[in-house]
Amino acid sequence: MSPRSAQGFRPPPRGDDATRFTTGSGAHDFQQIARMYGDIHNHSHAGAPPEELYRQGLDLLHREQPEAAHQLISDAVSRGHVSAESLYYLMLSLVRRRAVDELTGSELRQIREIGRRIRAYPDDAYREAGGAILALLRGAFGLVPEQPDETATRGARSPLNAELVLKDLPAPRRDEITNHLRGIISGAEQDRLDHEEEQEIREKRMSDDREERVPLFFMHDPEPPEPLRPAPPRFGLAGPAWFALAAVACVAGLVSLARLAVLGDVAAAVPGLLLVVAGAGAALRYGLDAAWRLWRLAEEEDRRTRSVPATRRAGAARLYAGGLLPPAQTQAFHDEIYAIVRGRFDEQLEAHEDLATWRQESEIVRQNLAAELTDLYARQDRRTDAWTLDWLVQHHAAATAGAWRRGALRTSDAALRTPFTGWAAFAGGAVALLAGVALTLAAAAGESAGLAFGSVLLLCAGGYFGVRRGFGLYAERRRFAADSEEFARRHEEELRVYEWWRDYLASRRPTDSEMARWLDYDLRHLRRRAILHYDLRNSDIEAAFFVLEAAPGCLRARVRGRPQRYSDYVVRLFLLTSGGFRLRVWSLDFFTARDEGRSRQSFRYDVIGTAHLDEESVPERLRITLTNRQQIDVRVECYGRSRGGEARRLPDDLDAEQLRELALTSSGISRARDILEGVAAEGRAWFDQQRARNRERFREVLDGPGGFTDDLPDDTSHDLPDDIGSDAEDLGAPGNAGDSGNAEGSGNPGEAGKES
Repeated sequence: MSPRSAQGFRPPPRGDDATRFTTGSGAHDFQQIARMYGDIHNHSHAGAPPEELYRQGLDLLHREQPEAAHQLISDAVSRGHVSAESLYYLMLSLVRRRAVDELTGSELRQIREIGRRIRAYPDDAYREAGGAILALLRGAFGLVPEQPDETATRGARSPLNAELVLKDLPAPRRDEITNHLRGIISGAEQDRLDHEEEQEIREKRMSDDREERVPLFFMHDPEPPEPLRPAPPRFGLAGPAWFALAAVACVAGLVSLARLAVLGDVAAAVPGLLLVVAGAGAALRYGLDAAWRLWRLAEEEDRRTRSVPATRRAGAARLYAGGLLPPAQTQAFHDEIYAIVRGRFDEQLEAHEDLATWRQESEIVRQNLAAELTDLYARQDRRTDAWTLDWLVQHHAAATAGAWRRGALRTSDAALRTPFTGWAAFAGGAVALLAGVALTLAAAAGESAGLAFGSVLLLCAGGYFGVRRGFGLYAERRRFAADSEEFARRHEEELRVYEWWRDYLASRRPTDSEMARWLDYDLRHLRRRAILHYDLRNSDIEAAFFVLEAAPGCLRARVRGRPQRYSDYVVRLFLLTSGGFRLRVWSLDFFTARDEGRSRQSFRYDVIGTAHLDEESVPERLRITLTNRQQIDVRVECYGRSRGGEARRLPDDLDAEQLRELALTSSGISRARDILEGVAAEGRAWFDQQRARNRERFREVLDGPGGFTDDLPDDTSHDLPDDIGSDAEDLGAPGNAGDSGNAEGSGNPGEAGKES
């Protein structure tokens, strides 16, 4: 069962729980519906000021999208937003989560140029941090001078020792470099860093109320409650006309009777007439009230029996019918709403309570609620997602369950029953009326018995028909007032809950950066466990990378322009060593950070037949075919299409190609494909050949003429040249390469693998 949030609302169902939320036809599958939050800027940055580009670039860098971050920061620098800080982050976006054998010649030239330009600034934390990155690169390529010259790295005491290289940096810069250059720091150094970070990972995996807040990321923004509209009173023309005629007859009979009584015996006429007026007033007041209560009780019982929702009382359906969607769409919306209602009502049951009884006694409430929400929200002028009403369904389900446990599902019955005092007042009024008529008739008979009896008949006939016709008018006016009060009270309560829940989500829902950080700690935890299980050291690992996939039945949600986040992941860790590769597979519950090992396998490199991206399948798949005919398939998230193939990209989102690239890189599939294709073609030798090629490139770029180690003239200006960023090759987007270190896989789906 879905866990409750701290305030009582549950997230959408996942896994086996979702079966209660399907329609009878099974056509609805909530798990295919991805939530998208629009609180992030449009990523079309043409014409944006460089400061805004830089801010967005930093945001993307922290959200584990270094390629997009590099493009934005590079654009900002080329437009004049140049400082040691911006250059440092530009360099970090190039090497972030990359292995040395993945850096291309173009990227190395960019690093060289950034390094030279950052040296034009006075010594500060960002200049020192840039030098530290270069020192670690030299050490990773084995290009360390026998007697290290302090000027070679400008602030790094020894490129051989990451601790010494980073020790003088401020803690934020040191942590950034340590975390994002895992693939460059040597194996022994990485073993030490892993040991130091073990406690940090253990503490921060569940930090900031993760278990409570993560479900909120997958909960829909609530749709504001719509007020119910009572049907206006329906009088017509005949009813008021007959009532007026009956009232005239009644008054005429009373006046005639009073005249005769006064003429016949004034002493008896006066108290008789007073009794008639007082008795008639009391009888009418309390009698009409009692009659209306009985009518209202009968009407509510009829609505319960026939399942008449509030939106269809007394002809109110006509207020909604004109704006409803076409019948087929309205029925589909109703079916989806009813599935949510059914599932949420069933969730209210405690373990010791009988489900069959609860369903039977609450079925009418369920049906009415689904019909009311359909009438209110299945409108032509709006496209309401049924799940945005989930909060409202849960609110009514909880209220209904509470009333059911108190035996008060029909509380309106007790409120509508006429009290004893009302019946007593009606009876007293009726007796007084009869007594008054008798006294008055006796007094009038002395003057003219025939006229007296005729006046009484006229009075009774007018009164009878007047009460009958008048009650219809009275009941309609009172029905309208009662419905208005009931609907206003209900809307006020719904609005109070809505505003509280909206504010709670706004204050407690985690950001995409927090989701990425928690996932990063989860993956680092799993990687460390796998290395300990296989008794490996980082120096034994040629490459390590994660490939992530949505678990069946999981929830999906993402911030506009950001990677998809899942409530449950299938996590694959590839550990490539000198002798072959090991594959560990886990199921990860992202709500609780609990993982369950699915499988572990080991293969030699010569069993890898092919590794390719099958673009013909729907969805696309990374397909690794082994020589023993075994296949490893990983599905690519279809960001831009629903199950039926139609586009579901929202306004201001990335275009279709960008969404596809985001799916490939955030899942780690791009990097996995690049490495496994190379290994399938060349075997273990691919790592040595790739590393040797890059070592020579690095030596040529950094140690050649104009390289970073050449001192700048003493009078070099701190102002950078005007053409920074004008060279598309030097300051453009990264080349075609992965982005994870050879000793560390992706920290989250946004950093598992990148490809330009």
